[in-house]
Amino acid sequence: MTATILTQIKGTDKVVKGLERRDTAAMGAVERAVKTQALALVAYIKREKLSDQVLHVRSGTLRRSITARFESTGSEIRAYVGTNVKYARIHEY
Repeated sequence: MTATILTQIKGTDKVVKGLERRDTAAMGAVERAVKTQALALVAYIKREKLSDQVLHVRSGTLRRSITARFESTGSEIRAYVGTNVKYARIHEY
């Protein structure tokens, strides 16, 4: 003789919604941390690398051009730090 036990869990939709809210909050915290670190890197580059310690300031164009760009798509958060000044590459190498 086999016994069949039927179980029903009530409130699963509330649990799922709660987990989704926590996931959203966690991703928001990660996104804020990535942005904070990228902006700190921009400040460090401008302060420590482009303000007479490594390269001497002539016009300030290169230093002003260093920016951060952010992308957030689903589960990925990316930050890019760079410049669009053409002569920056030669100073890197």
